[in-house]
Amino acid sequence: MNFSLINISSHTNLDQIFLKRFLKVSENDPTKALNLLISNLKLRKTARHVFSDRDVMSDKIQNLCKISWVKLPEFSSNFTKLSFSQYIPLPKLTKENFKITLIRYPTSDTALFNANDATKMCMMSHDARCALPDDDENHDVLADGEVLVMDMNNYTFRHFFEAVKNMATANIFSKYSEDVAPVTLRQS
Repeated sequence: MNFSLINISSHTNLDQIFLKRFLKVSENDPTKALNLLISNLKLRKTARHVFSDRDVMSDKIQNLCKISWVKLPEFSSNFTKLSFSQYIPLPKLTKENFKITLIRYPTSDTALFNANDATKMCMMSHDARCALPDDDENHDVLADGEVLVMDMNNYTFRHFFEAVKNMATANIFSKYSEDVAPVTLRQS
């Protein structure tokens, strides 16, 4: 097979850094990378409720943001935070060349938690992060793996129950992160 994943980006709207990640996790094997990319795109096509209607300027996403962002009383009135979950990639890599991402639930109020919306927002954040360099100082470096650190302090059984009610969406998230994401998850 004679092709370049990077050349694919000139024929699609896929970002070059995003495509380089497929090569990286496929040990620079173009055939494996293409198969992973195709699997990724197939999942996106079948899971439209998670991967479509993601224009941040659209009324739907703007309304979701209005619902999901709350004011912090201890800061100025212009400072906000995500009320049902936060997805925070740290700006530098570890000495092992891993990217650390913090995920937390800042409130235990399950009325603010919608598993489908949380998954969609998490996937949007992850896609945006995958289009950016892993190291803010050296843009040519891609991480050798991802370490997700979850702060479960405010995660309750009701959050779990809400996620279980949306098992199809939970399965999509699991399939994406374990099988078709252009990252390698690491355990620590």
